[in-house]
Amino acid sequence: MGSDGTGSVTMTDGTGERRFMMVAWDLEDDTGSLERLQANDESFKASGDYEDYRTDEIRELEPDEYPFLWDSEYDAAMVVNRYTGNDWGVPERYLTEYTVQHEGKGFTLSLNVPEEDAEEYEQVLQDSFDSWFFLAI
Repeated sequence: MGSDGTGSVTMTDGTGERRFMMVAWDLEDDTGSLERLQANDESFKASGDYEDYRTDEIRELEPDEYPFLWDSEYDAAMVVNRYTGNDWGVPERYLTEYTVQHEGKGFTLSLNVPEEDAEEYEQVLQDSFDSWFFLAI
């Protein structure tokens, strides 16, 4: 991360097959979190880089799903994708992302794991998102 709070941090397991990433940026337009995820989703679908790409869920979060101390000024959305990515050791992938916008900043948390590990890792991303109360401080 840069000194201005923008950039990205990626953590992987020893094999590189399980990736957790956080990205932060300054907002340059009024595109909401859901619209940003939808545009990214369409871009991935259209790229042709991934086989069997599908979106299982894409939606805006309701305020009662927000982490502790967040208020209605937050704009949050999430997406769940499955695809085959031949650039991975285990090609069948499960990707989940949360995108949040607040006070001119954008944030994304994402988890990309082998499809066979999806259920095991689902709570990891949810717990990470729920711990984001620090954005309210």
